[in-house]
Amino acid sequence: MSRPRPCERESPTAEPPVTAPTAEPPVTAPPSSECGLVNRRSRIVGGIVTEENEYPWLVALSSVSGSNQPFCGGSVYTSAWVITASHCVDGKSSAQFEVLFHMWDWYTYDPDVVKRAVSYYVMHEDYNPKTFDNDIALVRIATPVDLSLTGIAPVCLPPPTADYTGAEAVVTGWGTLSTGGYQPVRPMEVTVPIRSRAECEGAYGSSAITDNMICAGLAEGGKDSCQGDSGGPLTVAASDGRHHLAGVVSWGFGCAEPGYYGVYADVRNYIAFIHETVEKGYDELRSLPERQ
Repeated sequence: MSRPRPCERESPTAEPPVTAPTAEPPVTAPPSSECGLVNRRSRIVGGIVTEENEYPWLVALSSVSGSNQPFCGGSVYTSAWVITASHCVDGKSSAQFEVLFHMWDWYTYDPDVVKRAVSYYVMHEDYNPKTFDNDIALVRIATPVDLSLTGIAPVCLPPPTADYTGAEAVVTGWGTLSTGGYQPVRPMEVTVPIRSRAECEGAYGSSAITDNMICAGLAEGGKDSCQGDSGGPLTVAASDGRHHLAGVVSWGFGCAEPGYYGVYADVRNYIAFIHETVEKGYDELRSLPERQ
C-alpha cells in the first residue's frame, strides 16, 4: 500500500442533499473505554494484509450501482456516524453510495457484511477542493449499526493537545498497491512515522501545507497509502493499546515517492466539528415525529 492521492474523485454533479433523515432513536457516542481496540489474534512478521476485521472501525464507501469494491474508506465514530474525507463525497448524492461495515474481502460474498444506506452527509464548511484544506466529512447512515457485533467498533478521537510528531501510525484501506496499480480485495495496513511540520513543508512547500494537515511516511518512500485509501484512518495506538484517529487520508504526490509524504486531515483540529455535527443531527432526529 503506498501514498494517498486525491485524484480520480468525480466532478461535482449534484448538490449534496441535506434533508432530515428518517427518525431513528438517537444514539450517543460510545464511552472511550469501548473505542479503538483491535481484533488481533496473531501477527505475521512483515505482513501487510490485515487480519479479518482486525481494525473494526474501518469501513468502505461503495457505489450502490456496482460491486462492493470501495472507492474510499472511512472510520466508525458512533453507531450512526462515519468519518471520511470531503473529497470522497464531494458532488455525490446520498443515494449514490452506501457504507459497508464488517467487510474484509470485497470480492467474496460474505453474509456478515453489514450494508447501510446513507441518509445524508456533512462536509466541513471550509473544505477547499483545490487545496484539500479541511478535507473531512461526516456520513450519517440511515439505520444505526449494532456496535455489540464482533467486527464493528468505533475508533477513539485524539486528545486535542496530543503531539504525534515521530509517532508510529497505522494506515489501513483497500487502496491500490502502487500508482495506477490494482486494488487488493482485502484491506492492507502499513506503519509509517508521523513527520514534523518542517519535514512536511520541506516536501511540499509551506503554501501547500496548512495548519489542518499532518504528514506521515518514509523519506525514502516505499510505504504509504494510495488511490482508494482516501477517507480512511491514520491511527496511533496510545499506551493502553487503543487506537486514536490522528488523521484522515487526504492527498499526496503520487504513491510512495521518495521525498514525499502522505498528507492527512489533522483530526485534532476537528473535534468540535465532529461533536457539533453529530449533536445537531441528533437534535434533528428528536424534532421529527415518530413513525407510525
